[in-house]
Amino acid sequence: MNDDALIRGASAAARPLWLVTERMLESWRAGQPPAVREWLQSHQFAAERGRVLVLPGAGGAIAAAVAGLGALESADRLTVWHAAALVDRLPPGD
Repeated sequence: MNDDALIRGASAAARPLWLVTERMLESWRAGQPPAVREWLQSHQFAAERGRVLVLPGAGGAIAAAVAGLGALESADRLTVWHAAALVDRLPPGD
C-alpha cells in the first residue's frame, strides 16, 4: 500500500491513530505509557478487526485512537479497505 494513501495535510489539532494487528498488540502496548496500558486493559482491547478505542488525554480530551486490524498478517497486507469503516467509528475532528 502506498504510505501516503491515508495521509492528508494534518492540522495542529491532529491526533495519532494507531492501526494495530492482533499479532503486534503486545509489543505496541508495551511501548505505551502506563495509563494507556491500563486503559487498553480496562476496555479489553484485543485489536479485533474494526474495533476502535479512543484514548483519553489530560482533562478528558481525546489524545489518540487505536484501531484493531484483527489477524492481518503484516502491515504489507494493509489496504485502504482496512480503514474504510474508521470514518464511522472515530469521533469528529482531525
